[in-house]
Amino acid sequence: MSNICLVLILILATISPGYAKVEDYNKLIDSMTTDNILSVQQELQNRLMHDKSIDSNAYLEISRKYNEKFKTINEQYQKQNEMKDAGEYKAIDQEKLKQVIGKYQDNSFFLQDISPSLRIDEVAKYEQELRKYTLSEVVDQLLGGKIEPNKLPSALGNVSSRIMRAGNFEQAMEISDLASEKYFDRFSLYKLMRIYRFGTKSLKEAQPNMIINKEITPSNNRAAYYAMTLIMLETVDSTGILDPSNQIGWNTIATMDELQKIMNEKDLNAEKILAKKLIEKKYPKVNDLNF
Repeated sequence: MSNICLVLILILATISPGYAKVEDYNKLIDSMTTDNILSVQQELQNRLMHDKSIDSNAYLEISRKYNEKFKTINEQYQKQNEMKDAGEYKAIDQEKLKQVIGKYQDNSFFLQDISPSLRIDEVAKYEQELRKYTLSEVVDQLLGGKIEPNKLPSALGNVSSRIMRAGNFEQAMEISDLASEKYFDRFSLYKLMRIYRFGTKSLKEAQPNMIINKEITPSNNRAAYYAMTLIMLETVDSTGILDPSNQIGWNTIATMDELQKIMNEKDLNAEKILAKKLIEKKYPKVNDLNF
């Protein structure tokens, strides 16, 4: 998930009732460009978090204004990111990427680490920090062991997202698998759930430069596995990502609801067992869940 969408989620999740004029918010939104989008979103989020005078009508007006502006700016921003990531990916030493994948196969240190997982707002801030570095620089940080254990999921997910935008689907998926299965990166779990729910055809349509050597067809079983893993993981170690007021939370809950209606109980139970076996490696209390 991109840090743009993450900040949008935070905005939507932090509204309180009341009354307020919206002119200042509209002026702030009008000032948003591809160069300052993250800083403007952060400022908008901070204002909405602390403004106790916003009522529902004012919020709806702000939301409409934001969504109109965001759609245009986001398209430009994503295109810039695709070009930037493609250039950085082309320049990177491929051997280093292989070394990262090899280095982090052993996740025993992460499983034993007791530092708290980053909450959704902390992930957003860390993602902004990572965007200050090139892909090669983030890879060097990973190889140098300079990233704290509770930031590793986001760092690996960041590398995967950049490679995905650069167009190498298979390599991005390899790192997404690593980030999700070994380090419980929530955004990678969500991304994999969506990919297996809908297949890769929609990805190719959204990003024509994507090179997919082996298409993934929709798989209800795999989608259910990732959805259950994400839901149970958040139950034993909540980061706030599944708040139903945000897009990831809503989509995950809706996906699981759909899958429960169309899958048979035997298949659902099989995926639930696999999900619990994965999570119990770090959180044994997952076995106490009545899920």
